[in-house]
Amino acid sequence: VDVVPGGLWKLTRKARVLTAPSRDGQMIDEYPTDTTMVVMGTARDGPYKYVSPCNGCRRGFVDAALLKQ
Repeated sequence: VDVVPGGLWKLTRKARVLTAPSRDGQMIDEYPTDTTMVVMGTARDGPYKYVSPCNGCRRGFVDAALLKQ
């Protein structure tokens, strides 16, 4: 993961947070459209962002195409 200045982004549709930056990653949780997430980094090997959905939630990867600033 490359750390990037990300800030708060919203989901453009329902999305799964995954353990790895791949469709094969295990699902941690699923969040509805318009959920605000903190983007903390970008995956080096695919179009995924490393996110934190909330302070108490597990961090993971979301398809970058599903996020907007």
